[in-house]
Amino acid sequence: MRWRIDLGSMPAPPRVGVEHEYGVWSGSSQVDFRPLLPVVAGGLRALDPGDPRARRLPSGVMLTADGREAELATPPLPWGEGAPEALDALLATERSVLAARAAEAGAADRLTGFSTHVNVTVPDALAVDVGRQFVRHCGLATVLVAEPSSSAGVLVRPRRGRLEVGGEYTEGEHLLALVTFAGSAVGALLAQAPAPPTPVPAEVPAREKFGWFLPPEGPYAELLAGGRAAGGDLLEEVWAWARPACLGAGVDPAPVDRLVAGAPLRLEDRDAPADVCTVGVGHEGASADRLTGPRRLAGGVEAETLWLTWQHVVWVFREGSRELHAVLPVDQEKEFLERLDAGAYDDVVRRELRRRTGARRRLLVHAQLEGAAWWHVVRPGALVPAERTPNGEPPRVSYRRVARQLRAASAR
Repeated sequence: MRWRIDLGSMPAPPRVGVEHEYGVWSGSSQVDFRPLLPVVAGGLRALDPGDPRARRLPSGVMLTADGREAELATPPLPWGEGAPEALDALLATERSVLAARAAEAGAADRLTGFSTHVNVTVPDALAVDVGRQFVRHCGLATVLVAEPSSSAGVLVRPRRGRLEVGGEYTEGEHLLALVTFAGSAVGALLAQAPAPPTPVPAEVPAREKFGWFLPPEGPYAELLAGGRAAGGDLLEEVWAWARPACLGAGVDPAPVDRLVAGAPLRLEDRDAPADVCTVGVGHEGASADRLTGPRRLAGGVEAETLWLTWQHVVWVFREGSRELHAVLPVDQEKEFLERLDAGAYDDVVRRELRRRTGARRRLLVHAQLEGAAWWHVVRPGALVPAERTPNGEPPRVSYRRVARQLRAASAR
């Protein structure tokens, strides 16, 4: 089809990303980061259609505010060799920069850790089932891997195209263990490896978005109070089940292996504050392969990144008042840019920029997205899949209704 963008047909690799939330403090008072964000971010553009506050840093990390807290979210990296270490390095570098810029602005003098969320790619149709199994078979092991003794609970939410696992703030060796364990456990669940029997955790519905919250009750509370002894062979058995998926992905199992072999669990260090975060530490090579332009094509056509989401990247091509958009999965961006820079798309860009209005393609709803393709009009909301309904189903968004709404808005 002429609308398709000619790119490789290799299957997209699983991806993993981490979100960190931080309290921003001036003396003994917490600062609301929302008004501070534009000062810290400077002239960086907003590229996330689902979050108008979000700013993409040169490393690819997103800086935003979640309520009063500051948030750093890594780009999703391929789940493979070095992924946990790269994610930890990205966050260590960017929170150090964040702390320095907040201090330079005279608005804050320290950061504290607030929460951690690990996201792992899961096919959308399987996300709810994988989430339920993760709660049942991996929820308590997650507590042993990374939660402190003051843990307030673990959150598991099947988002659109990914599984989100959230808990207390963690960094360094504890974050490496958490990412390694979560990515491996999801891989084992997707491979349908028979999970070992484990104690059943207490659970309640998650707030805000569909999912499950594991409060520190029942077996969870016993783990927090008794540590490794209370867990028995729980961690060893769950990791023996998940470890083959770790090795199969080329990820180093050492961060979890050390815990299984007897290294102190985080929850056993009763005196360590759970919210301490390290800043001022540089990490070499903490960068992501995000090339956000701009570029200039033959004939004076200008191109730059317009939107970035977990799943897709959008490049816009402009010639005067005319626009054309390339919408592609994030894992295909590098190949697209290599071909773009080689001139492979010069002819199609010039042709489509001159296409008459009635023949232009409009991307209005998320269901239209399939592979890499050219679009003349892109509704930003189409790039952000609607969250699941209270029963876990993805809502249906009517193309005709959205089109009518857009026509009505343009007629005002």
